[in-house]
Amino acid sequence: MRATFIVVIALSLAGCETGLQVEPGLSATPIAIADASVLVADAETLIESTLDEYIFVTNRIVSGDTPADAINDLTTPEWAIEEANGFLALDALGGKAEPVVMTRWQLTAMRGRHTFVDALVSTCLGSATVQTHATVRMVPRDGAIVIDEISPWEDSTWCAVLPLP
Repeated sequence: MRATFIVVIALSLAGCETGLQVEPGLSATPIAIADASVLVADAETLIESTLDEYIFVTNRIVSGDTPADAINDLTTPEWAIEEANGFLALDALGGKAEPVVMTRWQLTAMRGRHTFVDALVSTCLGSATVQTHATVRMVPRDGAIVIDEISPWEDSTWCAVLPLP
């Protein structure tokens, strides 16, 4: 392997083509930030406000006070489809759901140096009596942070532990 690397470098230095072509102006690594509108310094506050607004809008939808597409402002278009399917399934059950509450959240991971790329947030979502531990992936969009995915955990013991004062 090392000999192959040395041969490729030697041929390049000699002016021979190595078969590798790089187009001018293109980076070998794609840019990870599609939306550079959120500064890292503002991210945690925006994450909290998005989660609070998500709970508020979800409860308005479940109570019938707001149309289901109101959640779209808080999600990516891809996740909005999942949300719509969830609300349809709830309607098909015909029952009245308890209000959704979030008893705990914690920023687990965040990418970005100056501008926010994405974050993973651990949350406890559910009713006042039954909480589910879920990971929420959040991304920037037009100066705000929106939900891109919610993945529940099988083990919700983290939600049973009281947050530290």
